[in-house]
Amino acid sequence: MENALSKREQSKEEKRKKILQAARKVFIEKGYHSTSISDIIRQTDLARGTFYLYFRDKQEIFDELVNELFQAITRHVNMLDLDKLESEQDLYHNLEITVQHLFDTLMKHREIAHIVLSTPFGTDSDFDKKIEAHHEMLFQVATVIFRKAVEKGILNADPVLLSHLVLGGMKEIVFQWIVKGRYEGDMKKEVREIVRIYMKGAQNR
Repeated sequence: MENALSKREQSKEEKRKKILQAARKVFIEKGYHSTSISDIIRQTDLARGTFYLYFRDKQEIFDELVNELFQAITRHVNMLDLDKLESEQDLYHNLEITVQHLFDTLMKHREIAHIVLSTPFGTDSDFDKKIEAHHEMLFQVATVIFRKAVEKGILNADPVLLSHLVLGGMKEIVFQWIVKGRYEGDMKKEVREIVRIYMKGAQNR
């Protein structure tokens, strides 16, 4: 009996994953707003009724895919031990690791990141609110990190303004990379340069 239940649960999970994989494929091909439930179902061998056993609509599917992306992004950041930030080198090292983790995560979830970055705001209020909520969470995390660095005398800047500048700059870099196909070379080199500019500025000194 227990084995039968286990197989049934496994089958349900496989169907759920199949729907998510199909949705991811169609979203990247047609865009989120141009995708219909029928488009997603056609990519599977499942009946329409089966689809609705797992998801209410395409918004719920997209929410799960986006949640997975942003949870992966914040997972490493939340593990940072801010109390151990004692020097500029500590901050430099932690930022380099964090930015590298960001790029690794975006590479793993590249299709969804592409949709998030390329969909213009103002097209769908629910979509906008979802992305804005995740952005606000990242902003709060960044502000806490920079405020701690200021309190320890490592940085001399308004942590709120700095968070806006860093996140805005990173968003543009990621947009150019994911959507425009630039910066496809040695990403580790790019990461070091990004952190250097944020920490040292562009002045030759």
